[in-house]
Amino acid sequence: MRQAMFLGVRILLVFGLLSVSFLKAQDLGKSPASSTIPFQLRSGFLVVVNGQIGDLAGLKFIVDTGASFTFIDRKVADRLKLPRRPGKTTNFDRNVPVGWAVIPDLRVGPVRSGALRVMVAKLGEYSEFAEDMDGIIGLDLLGRSEKISIDFEMRTISWEMASEQGGGRPSPAYFSIPFIVQGFPMHLILDTGFQGILLYKDRLRKGLPDLRTHLVQAGAAQIGVQ
Repeated sequence: MRQAMFLGVRILLVFGLLSVSFLKAQDLGKSPASSTIPFQLRSGFLVVVNGQIGDLAGLKFIVDTGASFTFIDRKVADRLKLPRRPGKTTNFDRNVPVGWAVIPDLRVGPVRSGALRVMVAKLGEYSEFAEDMDGIIGLDLLGRSEKISIDFEMRTISWEMASEQGGGRPSPAYFSIPFIVQGFPMHLILDTGFQGILLYKDRLRKGLPDLRTHLVQAGAAQIGVQ
């Protein structure tokens, strides 16, 4: 799966109301706190919410269930005067240079991160969709919720938070949904930052050799399913 920075071609969601629940059940006796906030729908698929880092309010974040880590744009890191150390991440078949920094706090709806290690990059260099974005919220933050619901018709996103955040729960590696294609059961990774459907040719041939496919784009192992 691509890392957080690949925002060019994404999954188009047509569910109306999408609910994603984490496998770990809530602890008995703890009442979850819930909150609903509006989001902007950009380019027909991107979920964009307002947030705050430290004293910087009014920031725009893409909610990306396909991103393992949270990103902030280089301009935000510069305004916060954050020290950084160099690093890199993998975007399909190429390495993408990034920086690592620690932000004092990130707030979006009911989510409060406290000190958080994030990736730093100039987002507009990698995708036109992120040109005016301040950051990308990844699974390291989204995974602190008990439940997330995204209503594309009402354009709202709702969180259910445990009464105690943190708790040492590891971030989920991905969300998946069951899918039936030509009578064959499949599990697809759910990526709110990806428009389109990406299937891996080698995995299809190994796991579903009888599935009828045709190649629609070379180089990225994208396959159209008939």
